[in-house]
Order: sequence, then C-alpha cells, then structure tokens
Amino acid sequence: MAMTPFPTPVPARTMTQAAFDAAMALHFGALPTFVAEANALQLDVSAKQAATTAAAGAAGESAATATTKAGEASISAGTASAAASTATNKLAAIEALYDMFDDRNLGAHAADPALDNDGNALLDGCFYINTTSGYLRGYTIAGGWVQGVGAVAGVSSLNGQVGAITVDLRPLEDMLFAANF
Repeated sequence: MAMTPFPTPVPARTMTQAAFDAAMALHFGALPTFVAEANALQLDVSAKQAATTAAAGAAGESAATATTKAGEASISAGTASAAASTATNKLAAIEALYDMFDDRNLGAHAADPALDNDGNALLDGCFYINTTSGYLRGYTIAGGWVQGVGAVAGVSSLNGQVGAITVDLRPLEDMLFAANF
C-alpha cells in the first residue's frame, strides 16, 4: 500500500521564520492524509498478519496430516511386503506339492516308465495309466511295476485281489496337503 509523501521543504531550524511557518503549514496540512493512510496501512498489515497466522496453522495441520499419512503408508508397505512374502512362500509350497505329485503321477505311457517326469529314479508309490492295456499300474521299489485297476467297465479285481473294492484316498490327501497348508 503506497503512502503520500510529506511535502517539501521539510521545516528546519535554519530557515527564516516565514519559510519555517510556510513549511510547517504544509506539513500540518498533510497530517490528516498521513494519519488516514497510516491507519489503513496498519489495518492491511494486521489483516495480512492474521492471514499469515492462519496459513501457518493450516500448513502445520497439513504437515501433521502428511506425517500421519506417511506413517500409514509405511505400515501399508510393511503389510504389503509381508503379504508378498506369504504369497511367495505359499507359491513355493504349491510348487513343491505339485512337484511331489508330479513325481508320483507319471501320466499316460504305452510302456512301464524307467524314470519319473523329472528324469529321476522312480519313487515307491508312483503310478501311471498304461495306454496299451488300459490299466493303472503302480510301482514299488521292492516289486517293480504291478498291475492296478483296469480302465474297463465292471472291474472285478484290483492288484490280483477279487471282491468289493474300497478306495481310501485319505492317506494320499494327508501326504499331499500336509505341506505348509
């Protein structure tokens, strides 16, 4: 805000009485304008001070909110990292489970396989479907490949045994799903 300058010459003791009186008259005449402008300037400064104080308060609140949000983001990042680690561990467990299943379920073959699906030695309990005979064949380390269930209707024997056939998959489920689940 601009203020009107005082008139010149400025009254000085070195002036003649007439020059001094004339300069003082000009200065006294300028005082009402000066007072009005000074009061307006004081109001303007006070308003700007209040606005600055309010802005500083708002900035402080915003800084506090930003600090809170940064803390929340840090917690969320930690939670996401833990979830990613858990997912990685679960994926590894699933892959291990699949590999264990894949080592035993050899799929379909025309003849008895000599190695598992990974090219490793056969494990006790491996099985496959023989596409030539239609039979499920199982492997035992002690006895090699043995005839299992036929894929034809009216199965009357299993592994050379006759009578009612009851299949209990719980031991297989326990073995497959016990790994980290």
